[in-house]
Amino acid sequence: MKLVFVLLLFFSSHAGAFGIDKSLEILNMLEQEKFQELDEAYRFYAEEYKKNQNEEENVSRFIAVFDRHLLWMEPKLRSWIDAMPDSYVPYLLYGIHNSALGWESRGTEFIDKTTNKQVDKMTYHHNVAKKYLKKSLRLEKSQVHANSYLMYLAMANNSRTEINLYFDKALKINPNSFVAHSFYSFSLLPRWGGSLEELAGFVEYIKTISSNNPELKPFEGRLLIEVGDQYFLNGQVDKAMEYYTKAEAFGDYWYLYYQMGMAYKKTKQYMKSIEYFNKSLDKLPTYEDVYFRKANAEMMSNLFRDAIESIGIALRLNGPNARYYSVRAQCYARINKPDLAMKDVEESLLLNPDNKHVQDFKVFLENRLKSWIKFNKKG
Repeated sequence: MKLVFVLLLFFSSHAGAFGIDKSLEILNMLEQEKFQELDEAYRFYAEEYKKNQNEEENVSRFIAVFDRHLLWMEPKLRSWIDAMPDSYVPYLLYGIHNSALGWESRGTEFIDKTTNKQVDKMTYHHNVAKKYLKKSLRLEKSQVHANSYLMYLAMANNSRTEINLYFDKALKINPNSFVAHSFYSFSLLPRWGGSLEELAGFVEYIKTISSNNPELKPFEGRLLIEVGDQYFLNGQVDKAMEYYTKAEAFGDYWYLYYQMGMAYKKTKQYMKSIEYFNKSLDKLPTYEDVYFRKANAEMMSNLFRDAIESIGIALRLNGPNARYYSVRAQCYARINKPDLAMKDVEESLLLNPDNKHVQDFKVFLENRLKSWIKFNKKG
């Protein structure tokens, strides 16, 4: 009876796609080892998706909670598998978690600047991810997301055969899947071994099916986004914005809004930057980097309390991060809370003790904290 009550609260608290509050609640449930409730919650969304193939977003948002490299998640997910070995759900989410661990291990540099150690660690986690995603598929064959993540993992090896294989499998389950087409579109980018010509062909294909699912419409602007990205990477931000703005006419897409937020931030249009970061988070509420970038723009706009809130969410989603603590420390200092600022500075230096800027800021705070304590004693 208690489980039924918990699930009723979980499902009745929202209609339509859920946001960051529900995402953090899912994360909390994992931390508290509420495995049965989590299993039932995921199955509820999966069953709704089976009934209506355009009801994909909540499944994607649930999964996105686990697509991160928080180290405490691994033993919790293992315990979930041990507790419910016949359920496909924990195998799926453990696989997705290991996918995230692999990408984090690799880093964001081009492959020629990535060390063999990083590549080996990525390969290890990606092999674990593949094993558990395939195990999940053996228990439940009708999974767009498991096949889509296997496609995503194949991108690491630039295996076009595997990418096409898992794309086809996903489309047999749902030919109008946003998730499958999103992963596939990234595999066609030049940086992943594709080309602008292949991307143009994808756009033409999307035009023939976008009427079946309005969520696919933004992909008609995918080539424009990629051209904009290339201008952005070359420092031609104004030119990039021309293409991003044209792409925006095709509809809402989290990645486009993220890039527009970055472009506005680069040109110091911080309020516009915040606007587009918020639009990105409306579509994908668990991408921690957006909260961090938004916090920077909020800090530059003197919205220090908003920035503190954004960093708090980023830390919950990402785990300890020296840059996050450093930014929040500056915001605490600006609202006259040097004690909280000092705590964050110390956390930042624990993670990156050689950061000269943060070291200097600590000295500044120590002097300010002495004055603050003296003032409060007088009061």
